[in-house]
Amino acid sequence: MKEERRNSAGSAKAGRIISLICTAAVLLTATIVTVCAWAAPAAKSVTAAQSVSAKKDKPFAGKKILIAYFTRADNTAHPAGNKGLADATSSASLKAPGNAGELAAIIQKTVGGELFSIQVQHPYNEDYNKVLERANEEELSGARPVLKGPMPDLNSYDIIFLGYPNWCYNCPMAVLSFLEQAKLKGKTILPFCVHGSGELAKSIQSIRAAAPNNVIGQPLGISRGEMGQAVEKVSTWLAETARRQKK
Repeated sequence: MKEERRNSAGSAKAGRIISLICTAAVLLTATIVTVCAWAAPAAKSVTAAQSVSAKKDKPFAGKKILIAYFTRADNTAHPAGNKGLADATSSASLKAPGNAGELAAIIQKTVGGELFSIQVQHPYNEDYNKVLERANEEELSGARPVLKGPMPDLNSYDIIFLGYPNWCYNCPMAVLSFLEQAKLKGKTILPFCVHGSGELAKSIQSIRAAAPNNVIGQPLGISRGEMGQAVEKVSTWLAETARRQKK
């Protein structure tokens, strides 16, 4: 009988110990939850600060940007069913958005801004030789092709990226139509050009003449054969140009 009492007392004591352990575990869990809940806002504030920092580090942060570009793809009269096909008579492609359009999209992805495709009222022929013939005539005569559609309000932009292919060792005359019609003043213009072997040729000289009251920044020239490295080349150019803007 005494042995049964001792066993009963031992069981009761063990039960109290287990109860105390369980209570302590509950209290510890509650404390951890409280600490984690208290610490969470601090973690969120760090993330927000990092986000703000990333925005500040973005090239041309705080600037309103327009990315205007001219491509053969957007300025060709395509017979029904042929739009987007490569021109078999040349290495140039008619596939939208065109090489300059691809560069414009990379720029927008990196710095933001709005895209604007410069288009002529009277498109060019699909035949590459006829395009060269017309482009050469326009360049020699100093023509200013009439542009299609309304122009954006360029006065509201701080920086204008200007893209185009090298046509007849110059920019397409429609690019000069765009600049002269815009009558820009006090803007930063950053040209980017896709070329064969002629590089930038005299295109920058023509752009300066068409937009004399503006700052023409360091241009970017990319050959058609380098389009596979376009993202890297554009990113490097944007970073270097942004650093120059801060000086």
